[in-house]
Amino acid sequence: MLGKADILLEASTPRAVEQTTAELLGAELYRVINGHYDGPEFANWFKHLAAAAGRDGRAQTARLLRGMTMLGPPHLAPHAEAALRGSRSHLPDWLRDPMKVTAAGDLWQIRDAYGSRIAIIATYRYPGEELPAAFLFDLETGTTPVALVEPGLFDDVEQAVEAWRSAVGDTAKQAQPVPVRSSDRLQPLVQLDMDETFIRGDETQAAMNNWFRVARRVHDLGVATTERGAALLPPALDLYRDFDIEPMATGFTDWYRDRHGTEPDTEAVAALATDWMEGVVPQVWHSISPTRVEAQLAMFADDWVPEDPLTGLAKALFPQWVRWHGEQSELPEHLVNHAVTTATHDHRVRT
Repeated sequence: MLGKADILLEASTPRAVEQTTAELLGAELYRVINGHYDGPEFANWFKHLAAAAGRDGRAQTARLLRGMTMLGPPHLAPHAEAALRGSRSHLPDWLRDPMKVTAAGDLWQIRDAYGSRIAIIATYRYPGEELPAAFLFDLETGTTPVALVEPGLFDDVEQAVEAWRSAVGDTAKQAQPVPVRSSDRLQPLVQLDMDETFIRGDETQAAMNNWFRVARRVHDLGVATTERGAALLPPALDLYRDFDIEPMATGFTDWYRDRHGTEPDTEAVAALATDWMEGVVPQVWHSISPTRVEAQLAMFADDWVPEDPLTGLAKALFPQWVRWHGEQSELPEHLVNHAVTTATHDHRVRT
């Protein structure tokens, strides 16, 4: 890892140092999760890397440490700062002072047509730069837990929006960013847990590049908004306890009765509502994105007892459950039909 730090000598601004550091760290993390990763080690690796860079004592590893102080989460950055103390003389003048990145105050949210792929874009000021840069928090909220997809640092909000649309595809082409004025729009962001125990192994390169930096930028955002007297970041919810299935179960039952003239099985509806809501951000309870529907199909396969009659009843109701949610979210008919088809015909590969 330290042998790859020479590229940092090409960086000419603090932002470039941080970005290159993020890519160096991310490349190693990505290699690990696609190899023989067998458990949480990221935090310890960060600490050991900082210590090794401090002992190395070269200009390029001093820059690596500076980048680590800029992007490291609050519980890890001090290890890089401590290691840098003996190497600060190897830094150019423009990197010797602590490099503080601060949230500039602009916040935007943008969602795809299904509503579960959500981006939060926040602007940040970097030392020596007149205009703020934009950080893209790209979140998939149709999974449990919330997943980081294609995050990144961009020159401005417009560039971040275009990158996000390109990453998401057709369902994001018409999506428009809206200013964040209330804390509820940031709920998906605070539910993002960067604990290594949630590594699935299929994370993107961009997610791993920003694994440490996302936690730091969320922290910086909270600090800045609090200092301005507008603490926008809401407290994290316990998504496994803080929900009530009754309104959803009642709403679906009434719709089903009106549509089909019969009552759905009460126990099956309750079980389905519990599975559908548990662990999911309330803002996307009505989302029927392919990711969301496939996650439920996976739970049927993995968590439900095949021989239990309740399983059969719930699976039989599921396509109508999906259609009802699509109507509640006022999705275009072709997207609703696509989701219902997915719910009806489970094409996932079975092993």
